Amino acid sequence: MKPIIGVTTVTHRYERGTITKVSTNFANAISKGGAVPLHIPILKTKEQAREILSVIDALVISGGDESVHPMFYGQPYSKHHVCCYPERDEWEIMLVREAADMGVPMMGICRGMQLLNVAFGGNLISNLHNEIDEVNGHWGGNIDMAFAVHTLKLKTGSIMHDIFGKDTIMVNSFHNQVVKDLGEGFTPTAWAEDGLIEAFENPHHNYTVGVQWHPEAMIERHENMVLLFERLRDEANAHKRIRLKKEYALVTE
Repeated sequence: MKPIIGVTTVTHRYERGTITKVSTNFANAISKGGAVPLHIPILKTKEQAREILSVIDALVISGGDESVHPMFYGQPYSKHHVCCYPERDEWEIMLVREAADMGVPMMGICRGMQLLNVAFGGNLISNLHNEIDEVNGHWGGNIDMAFAVHTLKLKTGSIMHDIFGKDTIMVNSFHNQVVKDLGEGFTPTAWAEDGLIEAFENPHHNYTVGVQWHPEAMIERHENMVLLFERLRDEANAHKRIRLKKEYALVTE
């Protein structure tokens, strides 16, 4: 059986109720990578987080329009913050920390990378276009997300370099926040031309990586982006084998 990869979602309230949603690009990319996608709603408790993590084989912390609320990295809210949703932040931070404790492989995408960094004690630049001079190319505006807009330099010997097998790649870009000080254990592995961190990894946890771009939206035009999801599938399969072995041992005791 194919491994199951969970994808975080966001809750939206409207006049007739509440819905859970996430871009279909995530499920499509996970499927193309050879795994089964499973959408994870926003819940509240550590017990719920561990129950979900016990039946999935890897976790994707998805992107979204919401900024990570600055209270989670020790900064005050300001006019530069865009559309925060602290309930989502709180749930995903809990989910990420429990996943790390349980050895579940993780990949954070765009906002998900930022959330990963905050969950491990790092912080963010709240709005890079307002806070950093001479920064360009990080917001695609009305450009279709399938198109690449700038180049990244990959660190030799890193997971990103191993996945793509080259020193540079082209990516899309749709983000207002960016990693500032890295969370505990993270190592930067890709940089934009202006020096901003666009990928990292945490060798202290079982396959924990973050990418600042949206690979799930690029696959149709840039087939190399499926490599990220194939690697996550492989890591999910490895975790699944370990999980099933432990479960079997418990049953046969």
